[in-house]
Amino acid sequence: FMGDNSPVMMSVSSISYIRDLYNAGLAADISGYIAEDSDFYKTYDYVQDAFYYGDAIIGFPEKLEVPLLGFFNDSLIEAGYDPNNFTCETWDDYYEIAEKMNTDSCSGSSLYVYEYYLWPNNWFLSNGAEPAIQNDDGTITLDFTNEGVLQTIDFFRRLYLNGLTNSNINYTNIADMLTLIYNKKVASFTLYPNWLSRLLPYDIQPSDITLIPYPTGPSGNNESSVIVSGTVFNAQKSPEELKAAVVYAEYMNGEDSCGDFASFCEENDIVQFSIPPYSSIDWSAGLKENGIPDSWINSTNVALENGFITKLHSTAFTTYLTTQFAGIIREEDADIVGTLADAQDTATREWLEDFNTYLN
Repeated sequence: FMGDNSPVMMSVSSISYIRDLYNAGLAADISGYIAEDSDFYKTYDYVQDAFYYGDAIIGFPEKLEVPLLGFFNDSLIEAGYDPNNFTCETWDDYYEIAEKMNTDSCSGSSLYVYEYYLWPNNWFLSNGAEPAIQNDDGTITLDFTNEGVLQTIDFFRRLYLNGLTNSNINYTNIADMLTLIYNKKVASFTLYPNWLSRLLPYDIQPSDITLIPYPTGPSGNNESSVIVSGTVFNAQKSPEELKAAVVYAEYMNGEDSCGDFASFCEENDIVQFSIPPYSSIDWSAGLKENGIPDSWINSTNVALENGFITKLHSTAFTTYLTTQFAGIIREEDADIVGTLADAQDTATREWLEDFNTYLN
């Protein structure tokens, strides 16, 4: 985003990274260029909120991704469940289901450090908890020891200590995580519907998997994690270039354009989980006719209705925390509160204060 040949705009799949670019003076505030009747204001409220940074608008939203909880239908049937009528509303329900699906060759539940490292909010948010928050002024607030976080860690420890999850919880990259799914070593797992293309080469069809939104934790508060891509604009460019780029992005990512694309996919039997940021568009039209199960479509829509976009991409603080999670999950007598409090304090000393000071 720097130099003579730098682009006027680019697509970024992390709200936090867009904020980092803005803090560095590279991403432009487009509030002065965006039209008053822009389709930006027609997107989901939480999508709009994610692109507001104080009074600034730091990008134009593109497509969305939604992590869901997947279950192999064979495992459900073997455990006595009917995939066509399957529900899992609470963490207690999930524990019971995982227990019944657990076998000598297949863990009933999956547990990866990678999920903490990159997407910890799938489970944290389903219990109404956020361990790290990026504030509107760009500063970061850590809260590793709130009740929702502690309940989440304790739940994973219960799954692990009772033998319901894979024995090696140190998987730290997506390849390890997906290998367990490809080889059907786990009966339930995190899955993004747009990972369909990753599954097909391993002869795993959509009809083999039931997807549901994450069940609600003991707090009773549940939000669904949503990942959003966005077009960001180069603050180094001239006002004329920025205005032209914003107009182009509004056209290419606007409501009509997204609706036209959904219609094109339907008319041409194209199966693609490209989810627009507009609730007005039936993005799923035609998917059922092309073999996508109801659970994939319905659960995605439920998650979108209950969506939450984490403004802080969690890699920074969980780089430290991943060294702690495995220990406190494995050890029955581990001091969860003490360990997380130390982790929060260490993270603050090592980088958080410098980060917040830099912003000011």
